[in-house]
Amino acid sequence: MSDIVKSRIRQLYQFLREANHLRFRPVRCITEQPKVVRLADMPNHPAMQLYRPVRTENTQEVPDTLLRVKRPPLTKCPRPPASIVTWLLPNWDDPAKAVSVAESQNTTDNEAETITTRFEDDLHRVTDFKAWEEQRNEWIKPELAARKAMSFFEAFYDIYSAIEKDGEELELLVADGHFLWQATSGIDGSVTVHHPILFKRVELRFDPNIPEFTIHETDREPELYGSLFVDLQDIAPAAIRNRKAELENAGYHPLGWND
Repeated sequence: MSDIVKSRIRQLYQFLREANHLRFRPVRCITEQPKVVRLADMPNHPAMQLYRPVRTENTQEVPDTLLRVKRPPLTKCPRPPASIVTWLLPNWDDPAKAVSVAESQNTTDNEAETITTRFEDDLHRVTDFKAWEEQRNEWIKPELAARKAMSFFEAFYDIYSAIEKDGEELELLVADGHFLWQATSGIDGSVTVHHPILFKRVELRFDPNIPEFTIHETDREPELYGSLFVDLQDIAPAAIRNRKAELENAGYHPLGWND
């Protein structure tokens, strides 16, 4: 094969690679993905349970169920005594906000004169407030944890709805190996890579009777996000091939303990 033919083949390959890249650009920043849930943000709550693969002497034992996310029960703020209800300022039933009362209230007598009553004027009212505030303080910590868990549950509900709607275009992946790098693209110039490079396809299921979301293993092997490097300069193809071979032989998993 002559040098001219080889040169034209290389040019054709370069053209096809760039054309494919223009059509299917890799997502370089994790924030550009349609939906993202950070497992590191999973609340420490009984409704949430993560099951990691366990490394044995020769391989890893991977459970079928990797994650359980139940809808946590939410509770209402303890009911305040009647003596202080009209004194409480808005958001007294919000566990994320401090409770406070009005310092005073104005009323009018039979002669239309204004009478100012201070909250502290009634010792019984003050005692009722302090007792109720203690009950509320005991309610705050577990309720905040439950509401944080509810937000996590709702995030999976959003993902489930998106997959139900656009299942042919979307797939759920569990990922690890966050890669942060300022690189140079042969097409886009200077680019920032901020994305996991190890991922595995998983399955999301929903049981409305509980209700609970569960993430399950699939027969798809873990993959290296190789297309991320296709158009980046100063990347040795052999290094990518070696990492893929290492991945195949080592049995890494995005949720593995010691990987």
